[in-house]
Amino acid sequence: MTDAAPQYACGARHEPSILEKDIMEELRSLTVSDDRLDDCREAIGADLQDLIDATVASGFTVEETLIAISELVAEDFASAVKLPSVH
Repeated sequence: MTDAAPQYACGARHEPSILEKDIMEELRSLTVSDDRLDDCREAIGADLQDLIDATVASGFTVEETLIAISELVAEDFASAVKLPSVH
C-alpha cells in the first residue's frame, strides 16, 4: 500500500489530514485486511478516476466532485454500518 497522495487528471493532489488518516486506519483495522483493501482499491480505482474525469469535464471542479463523492460515500458507509449520518 502506498502513502503517496492521489493525483487526479487535472494534476490536483489531496493530502489527507491527520484526522482522515486516523479514521482511515481505524476503518481498515475494523473492516478488512490490507490485502483485501488494496485489491478493492485496484478494482474500483480506474472507474472512480473515470467518474471524476467525466464530472470535471461536465463543468464541476475537482474539489466539488470529490466533496460530492465523499458525501455520498459517507452516507453509504453510515448506512452499511448502521451509524447515524448528517444530511
